[in-house]
Formats: sequence, structure tokens, C-alpha cells
Amino acid sequence: MGLEIINKFRGPSIIRVTNALSATTINLSQLSANVNTENVISAVITSAKWTLQPTTGNFIVSRGNPVSNLTNTVLNAWQTGYWQHDEGARALGNTPTGNIIVTLVTDGTGIFTVSKDCSYNVDTSVL
Repeated sequence: MGLEIINKFRGPSIIRVTNALSATTINLSQLSANVNTENVISAVITSAKWTLQPTTGNFIVSRGNPVSNLTNTVLNAWQTGYWQHDEGARALGNTPTGNIIVTLVTDGTGIFTVSKDCSYNVDTSVL
């Protein structure tokens, strides 16, 4: 499968990565449930879970622009684990307006939740 993104309108996005996946860029617009009405301005990672091949599995999430090679690694995980934003009231918000770059080395699964800051196009004539 590789990569699956489940977007909720006016809600979070869930990104699931399975099997080996080379560095894959997720643009902020891919986190929109409806590109005609929801414009994603920024996004922060609020939780992550992973289970990887025990000796060689590696799950890496970076933020930024891979074309200019200016990226920030915000998660570098091995084996099995989780991280939740409510532990210390923190979110992985480094470079919140940058693309999300996901890499999964060897077999495993990584899932993370993204909270979005959006603007909305609304047709007020139908309100």
C-alpha cells in the first residue's frame, strides 16, 4: 500500500505508512478534505505510533522543502513505540508550513495524526 491519507473536514488528518517507502513528500494541500473549500495553511504532528522490523526498521518524519534540501527531522523512530501530544502538551510543530516528508526503511507501519490550521471558502449566499 505504501501511503494512505485520511482527511477530515474541519478536523485532523491521519497518515499511515506501510512497507518500505522511500522519502515521500506530502504537500499541505494533500491534507485538505475538500480543496475547493478547505485551504490548509499549516499543520503540526500531534501523535505518532509505529511498529517496525526489529533490527533494521526506521521511521523518519521530516518537515520542510526536500527540493532545496532544507528539512527538519521531527521524528526518527525504531522498533515499536508511540508519542502523544498530550504528554507534556507538546506537538511536533517544527516548520509547520513546510511539506511533510515521510520515510520508512524496511518493513513496518507508521501512523501519525496531523492537526491542521485552515482557512475556508464559504458561499455566503447559501447560508
